[in-house]
Amino acid sequence: MDAPVNCSQSQTEPLAIISFVLSLCGWFGFAFFGWIPAIVCGHIARSKIRTGNLQGDSFAVAGLVISYIGLALVAVAMVLFLGFFVFAASRQMPQMQQIHLPPHP
Repeated sequence: MDAPVNCSQSQTEPLAIISFVLSLCGWFGFAFFGWIPAIVCGHIARSKIRTGNLQGDSFAVAGLVISYIGLALVAVAMVLFLGFFVFAASRQMPQMQQIHLPPHP
């Protein structure tokens, strides 16, 4: 007879795949609805993968990296945009001239 085959395969953590999918959704117009949940799911998935016999750490890490890069780029873009707006607004404003009003009778 043949030797018994061990069919116990470790499963992939679903939150790792969800993290990866949400991180990709973040690049297609769903930035904060994709990246922030992807970061949460990625950290939870990595925790579960470390404590259990689960796979999918690479999906979780990819989701985390993609999401953190996306958030960092959005933060830099917002700072640059606001800086440009403040700079442009300060150049467009006329200098305040002192107005001399006649004395009150």
